[in-house]
Amino acid sequence: MNAKGYSFPVTVCVAGGLALAFALVATAADRIHLKNGRTLEGIVREETAMHIVLELSSGSMTLPRARIARIERGDQTAHDRLRDEWRDRNWLHANHVPTGFEKLAAQTRAVADRRRDAMRARETQARDAAALRKQERQAQDLRHRLTEVAKDLEAAGPGRDPARYNARVAEHNRIQAELALLQGRRDEHDRRQAELSRRIQAYRDALLEARAAQATAAARKPGSPDGARFLERVEEALAGFDADFSTAEIQADREPGGLVVTAVINGRTHGRFIVDTGAGMVTMTRAFAEKLGVDWRALPTGRAILADGTAVETHYLLLDSVEIGRFRVPSVQAAILPATAQENADGLLGMSFLRHFHVSLDGQSGRIVLREFGPRSP
Repeated sequence: MNAKGYSFPVTVCVAGGLALAFALVATAADRIHLKNGRTLEGIVREETAMHIVLELSSGSMTLPRARIARIERGDQTAHDRLRDEWRDRNWLHANHVPTGFEKLAAQTRAVADRRRDAMRARETQARDAAALRKQERQAQDLRHRLTEVAKDLEAAGPGRDPARYNARVAEHNRIQAELALLQGRRDEHDRRQAELSRRIQAYRDALLEARAAQATAAARKPGSPDGARFLERVEEALAGFDADFSTAEIQADREPGGLVVTAVINGRTHGRFIVDTGAGMVTMTRAFAEKLGVDWRALPTGRAILADGTAVETHYLLLDSVEIGRFRVPSVQAAILPATAQENADGLLGMSFLRHFHVSLDGQSGRIVLREFGPRSP
């Protein structure tokens, strides 16, 4: 459905087999009744003693005479009306594109193809997010149990209660193995999410390219009514694709460390974060994690390398949500660091949040534009 509220055809059908028989709106031109009971509708373009060639909206098919029971023929007026209907309905097909607009038609078809792929990527992202939330809950439970086991190990000691100690060692190793397995799944999730984001971005890129090509073609002034109408239809189609993307403009504070925005974490806690497209995930200071109500000491640890090359201890967690302006992303991976390089910031707004958007940054004005893929209902 486009911006004006009516549908436009962007799917190109290629004739190939009897299964493509279809009923036409308005009066049919020629009807081919086959001996197997099927009926095909189109325009008989060629006849011989052995076969007939039936013209369809997006191609043609050859039928042996031996398979035909009878033919109902329309007149020339019906033929002309039918071709007009085909041209109107399948205006992007190569058979109906005005001369000189073939490349623009191909680009518009490519946008439609990219959209279908982006829709599939979006569905996969939603499924992955639900699976990740479940895995993170499992990991959180395991980490809490690991803390309890570690305390029990220290209390038992190998010499004081060997049986209890050995049992806790076995449990400790089992939990570590399960956590390693969950970490491997999370790493795979991250790689898949990055690829899914690229597929959605490819749709946006194809749309921008088609937009530029349409503007160039319109500036050349089409020399025929067919060309002018074709450009109008391209504009209508691209406007419909544009509706898949929501846009928000955010005015950031320009600080020495970069652009700083206010984010709402887990729906309730506000923080100031430096927008950093080079950071793999959202990060926050330990002080902000405590403000958020997170016991960061109970979280699993790792090592992170800061921009200046310094190695620091980090803790990982899954945030319920991160919200900037009117955009909210659920289930965002984050890391807790001792501090940020900038004293008046609570962390970095990295790619675990930003990858959900097409991001434009203007360091001079402090203007940030986020475009989100939120496909409309068909």
